[in-house]
Amino acid sequence: MRFAYVYFMKPEPDRVRAIAPHHAAYWQQLALRDYRGGPFADRSGGLITFATESPERVEELVAGDPFLRERLLERHAIKEWIVDTGPASPRTVHVRGPRPTSRQLLHELRDVAVAVPLALVAPLIRPWHARWGASDDEVAASMPGDELVPGCQVNWTRAITIEAAPESVWPWLAQVGFGKAGFYSNDLLDNVAHPSADRIDPQLQRVRIGDWVPMFSKVDATTAFRVHSLKPRECLVWSKPDSTWAWTLAPLPRRRTRLVTRLRQRYDWSAPGGALVSVALIELGDFPMMRRMLKGIKERAEAAGAS
Repeated sequence: MRFAYVYFMKPEPDRVRAIAPHHAAYWQQLALRDYRGGPFADRSGGLITFATESPERVEELVAGDPFLRERLLERHAIKEWIVDTGPASPRTVHVRGPRPTSRQLLHELRDVAVAVPLALVAPLIRPWHARWGASDDEVAASMPGDELVPGCQVNWTRAITIEAAPESVWPWLAQVGFGKAGFYSNDLLDNVAHPSADRIDPQLQRVRIGDWVPMFSKVDATTAFRVHSLKPRECLVWSKPDSTWAWTLAPLPRRRTRLVTRLRQRYDWSAPGGALVSVALIELGDFPMMRRMLKGIKERAEAAGAS
């Protein structure tokens, strides 16, 4: 959660100047995530923004501000802050993890040998692969994010049962993305041959609304998803202007999980070039990638639970 702390000073410039270094040192030593702060140009007060886990924690942090402790504030306010960055310039991320060993590369080549025929026949088996692994009820059910992109030509629901509890499956989803843990799929095609992670990375577990989920090295609103909403261990929705990718984790008896995912895609024919690229990637490439990804998550979650 992001917060803004706005404060206004009492007209006591000498005392303010004396305490200002202690105020600055206090906030800097906290090493808060996404911290930004400083005084207004007219020195009437200042603004500090940062991310932390709860409103209660914010109250604790602000209570320690030397300006507040020394009763130098005329007034102050704390507000949760939703950051709207506007249209972002494209940025680049780099693949994470080591290069493949010879054995891993051979395994990736075998995966591609399976994926290519599936991609070629995918348009012919569309009704079947569009609901691969999913029950009638799962296909018919609404899922988080269904309402975000109207007019989709693609509305595909896939599912798999995992012999591990939702709290053991969620961390693998939390770290998905190019430049993160990869996609647990056809790494030669999806992750420039670098093997997807086979362990949980604590640095990738802090998922926030607005975070990028890169699909490749170029990251912008066209090429990458962003986290739209989430409920840890229950659901996760990624979105971009023409697509949503949703996940739900339902607990089953004997500490198992039913993992359901839904891809919705609208082909925007007002931009024919982009629409043709989307058609090729989705209609040919999505099923082999998604099938392998679901199996990859299952393999990792079950192996971690057995160890």
